[in-house]
Amino acid sequence: MPFCQDDQAYAPDGWAYDDDRRGVPFARLRTVEGRHFFTVKMRRTGTLGDLLLCVDELDGLGVFLEVERMVPDGVPGEAVQAELSRFVGSLGIEAERTGQTYDVLVRGLLTSA
Repeated sequence: MPFCQDDQAYAPDGWAYDDDRRGVPFARLRTVEGRHFFTVKMRRTGTLGDLLLCVDELDGLGVFLEVERMVPDGVPGEAVQAELSRFVGSLGIEAERTGQTYDVLVRGLLTSA
């Protein structure tokens, strides 16, 4: 079911839009159906070969690892996702794949409380 959300993002004093975002904490005030949510997401990024790794820690939800890789046109997305899943499996960490966005996960956490 679609819903409307209004987001206001806040960065540390002195940060400019063109500045690097790595390691910078951003706060967000989101309003959905008259309810207000305040979140802070800490993101750490790095590269390993042609992979971009992003580690996000979200209060109440835990730590998330995003793995991305640029591929040329015509490469099947399913094959790339399978490759990235094998990479995550090789790290020796407990991980569960999710197709949900952070917004949906946070909303689910707040509505179940």
